Amino acid sequence: MEQLKSWETKKKIFALFGILSALLTVGNLFIPIFSGDLSSIVETLKIGNNEVFGLYSNGISLVGFAVACIKIVNSFGKVLGSLSGVYIAIAVFVGIIALFSLINLIAALCKKPVLSMVFSILIFIFAIAEFGFYSITGLLEGTGYSIGAAVYIYIVCFIVSFIVDILMIVANTRIKKLKAQNNINAK
Repeated sequence: MEQLKSWETKKKIFALFGILSALLTVGNLFIPIFSGDLSSIVETLKIGNNEVFGLYSNGISLVGFAVACIKIVNSFGKVLGSLSGVYIAIAVFVGIIALFSLINLIAALCKKPVLSMVFSILIFIFAIAEFGFYSITGLLEGTGYSIGAAVYIYIVCFIVSFIVDILMIVANTRIKKLKAQNNINAK
C-alpha cells in the first residue's frame, strides 16, 4: 500500500512538470526567437509600439515574426512575387507550432502522456525545421539578427516533456500493477 501511495505521489509530480513544460512551450511563442535591432522592421511595418505581437526592441518572437510576415505580404505582395509564398509558409509553420503547443498543453492538463509525447515530438520537429530553414537559406545573414533564446527553450522543453511523459507512463503502469496486486479497483 505504501508503494501505491508513493507512485501516485510521483505521478502527480511528473504531471506537474509536464504541465509546466507545456506551459513554457506555449509561452515560448512570445519569447524572442531572433535577437537584434528591430528598428528597421518596426519602421518598415509602420508599427509605432515595439511591443506589438511579440516585437521587442531586442528581438522578435515566433508570433511576432508570423505577424510581420503577413504584414509584409499584405504590404509588398506584388513586389515580392513568388517570395511572398515563403513568408506565407513561415506564418503557416508558426500557426502549426502554436496549434501543436496548445494541444500539448491540453494533453498535459488531461494527464495523457502518450498524446503529450506525440505532440512534443511534432513541436520539436516543426520548430527545428523552421529554425533550420533560416540557417540553410541564410535568411538571417546580413540582417543583424541572430538566433534568440526561444530555440534553446524549445529544445529544453522537448527533453523535459519527453522524459516526464516516459516517467508518467511508467508510473501509470506501476500503479495499475500495484492496484491489481492489492485487488483495488483501478481508475
